[in-house]
Amino acid sequence: MPFDLTPSYEEGKNFNIWEQHKEHGIITWWQRYKGTVSVQLDLHAFPLDKQIVEIRISSSTVCSDYLKLIDFSEPDALAPEAVNLVEWNVLPGRALSLREFYNPGEKMHYSQLCVSIPLARRSGFYMWKVGTIAVILVLMSWTVFLLPQESFQDSLQISMTLFLAAIAFNFVLMESLPKVSYNTFLDKYILMCYTYIFLSVVQQCVMYCITFDDPGTFKLINFLCLAVFGGSFIVLTIVFGIVGSHTVMRHRKDRTAPKPKKTKGKQKKT
Repeated sequence: MPFDLTPSYEEGKNFNIWEQHKEHGIITWWQRYKGTVSVQLDLHAFPLDKQIVEIRISSSTVCSDYLKLIDFSEPDALAPEAVNLVEWNVLPGRALSLREFYNPGEKMHYSQLCVSIPLARRSGFYMWKVGTIAVILVLMSWTVFLLPQESFQDSLQISMTLFLAAIAFNFVLMESLPKVSYNTFLDKYILMCYTYIFLSVVQQCVMYCITFDDPGTFKLINFLCLAVFGGSFIVLTIVFGIVGSHTVMRHRKDRTAPKPKKTKGKQKKT
């Protein structure tokens, strides 16, 4: 994984420390780094996704015979309260492993330190400020079912205005949504809402093409369409809500889970 790290210095503290043990001649070096880590994200469950960031630290010039990476980090160095991310919650369960990898080109073994950090996205912004607006647009599009047959132009104007508002809302969302080639969890729900608005326009056009001598029949068909549209939309919204709630509760359970005890393993020499 590509990432850039630079030494971190604070006033009154020195994190670049060399220490030599005269008994056995081994030199120990401590260094603290700050940097930005890039990772490939799986956004199918966006904005309810959970990601794992893996950081690999190793030497590319000194083999493991002369350089051994050892974990001297504090137990709470990567605790959730120690990391501040605007869009992410840091879950407990940091995994740290020490291993060696072999470079076939140089025929050498190198010491490597791997740290895995689980993260869960904070989805409140997308669920309330995106999902709620989409639901409101769908509910407003159903007002055309309550208009009389003589108000076809008014009902069509309302439907088209709401559909254009949905398109404009989608252009605004493009700045906040990830640009991926597949549909995310939020994309599927928004697409479902736009489909209901489009179907309401189609229903009004079909009703206009059919001549009803009895106004009661026109009202009855509109009422049935409203019941079908409303019932199916509520059912699908409940399904999306159950899936989303299950994902959020799983993330909260991971956050409140007890921290695994750190065990010291023996390192084999090569």
